[in-house]
Amino acid sequence: MPAQRYKWLFFDLDGTLWDFDSNSEYTLQLLIRQLTPALVDHEAEFLAAYRHYNDFLWIEYGEGRISKEELRWKRFHEVFRQFGLDNRPLAEEFGEKYISISPYQTRVVEHTFEVLDYLKQKEYHLYLLTNGFTEIQHIKTTQSGLAPYFEKVFTSDESGYKKPHKSAFDYAIKYVNARKRESLMIGDEWPIDVLGARQAGIDQVYFNTRKKPAGCPVTYEISNLLELKQIL
Repeated sequence: MPAQRYKWLFFDLDGTLWDFDSNSEYTLQLLIRQLTPALVDHEAEFLAAYRHYNDFLWIEYGEGRISKEELRWKRFHEVFRQFGLDNRPLAEEFGEKYISISPYQTRVVEHTFEVLDYLKQKEYHLYLLTNGFTEIQHIKTTQSGLAPYFEKVFTSDESGYKKPHKSAFDYAIKYVNARKRESLMIGDEWPIDVLGARQAGIDQVYFNTRKKPAGCPVTYEISNLLELKQIL
């Protein structure tokens, strides 16, 4: 497809531009040493368990079965229980400190700034469309240097809808007066970013660094952000 087909680009944030895995891992390692030193020797198992429960509970949150407050502590409570620590106050403290530290980490996905500079020079309209909490996502974009590239950050808190709900995409499209046929969604989670955009009638780029097969047809698939230059 010719590059001029698209004018409005909507990016996911976590895992697509902001390096969620690296920033989260650094924060968790720091908190393990501060709050649960007995688990230092089980750090790898802790991180793996956290990724599992965090992914599961984000789905629960996305489907409205738990609140964001519950999400913040339950993901750690489940991990601690796996290690024989059934301690809700500790999980709540861990969760609060995680939220206070993690967003201030600044690592971005490889080639992020090179690609964003390229897209700005091409005069695309750039936006972020994220399920993250508004206050947290704004800290991430500001601290990491991403904020100046984007005309607006759309969060599920603001729109009242979480990806992959069609209304999350419709809200952003309507807000900026974009046309769906000239819009493109770029994200790393096919059930959330790709499927959601597809159901909303928007072309998609599946940023698939983990080589996970998509459960639906995708417009484009890439494994490196630099490949966006071949599309746009």
